[in-house]
Amino acid sequence: MSPPGPGGGGLPPGWSIELDPTARRTDGGRVLIGGSPFRFLRLTPAGAAWLDGVAAGGRLPASRASRRLARRLVDAALAHPVPAPDRGPSPADVAAVIPVRDAADGLRRTLATLGPVGEVVVVDDGSHDAGAVTRAAGGARVLRNDRSVGPGAARQRGWRATGRPFVAFVDDGVEAPDGWLAPLLAHLGDPAVAAVAPRVASSPGRAGPALAAYEAVRSSLDLGPVAAPVRPGSRVPYVPTAALLVRRTALASVGGFDPRMRVGEDVDLVWRL
Repeated sequence: MSPPGPGGGGLPPGWSIELDPTARRTDGGRVLIGGSPFRFLRLTPAGAAWLDGVAAGGRLPASRASRRLARRLVDAALAHPVPAPDRGPSPADVAAVIPVRDAADGLRRTLATLGPVGEVVVVDDGSHDAGAVTRAAGGARVLRNDRSVGPGAARQRGWRATGRPFVAFVDDGVEAPDGWLAPLLAHLGDPAVAAVAPRVASSPGRAGPALAAYEAVRSSLDLGPVAAPVRPGSRVPYVPTAALLVRRTALASVGGFDPRMRVGEDVDLVWRL
């Protein structure tokens, strides 16, 4: 997700774009329509020729004008950024924050698949068996709340206890696939991007048939397979903090989570970001 409006001087050097699946070109390729929310953009003849080359899989020219036009298409949700490979921040710059309450087994599964990061902070939000959570945490740093304050307040305590420039919020029970963090970090190679999230899918084996059927049609976690800017009115109006990577400066600029909220605190944070 990026701030509204033009993002600085254009996409970073070495980046490219891919058109949104809904995008269509008319008037000899000079009018581009589609996106989410729906809109249209009229290109100059030079812009149309530029898009011909990019859409055919060509490299994005490195000129400032080219990168600014690419940014304009991204801001309009008519295209999506393709980061330059191996130019994003390092996993060592990431603090993973995991809130947990009486879910030692889920915490153990998450830590087993998390992969290398700079720091892991587990916030035990008033578990009845604190020892089980501490044992499941292994060598991770554990902060304990004597009573449950809710997941938003627990995440708030966790990220404020770290100094890393990027914070990965991950829920207990989430099983991350190999290499999950690298493409997210690549997007944060663009200083205009505040946060980025992967697709979150349910595991049918754990959900049970009834819940799996519901999740397949109307999941609050799985926002679909197609990339999108995250903002109200978009195809992806929010993303959950089941897995969310946030730039620390952006998180601090909005004050992080609202600790008074026990539900919907992740949507509230994302909208403020």
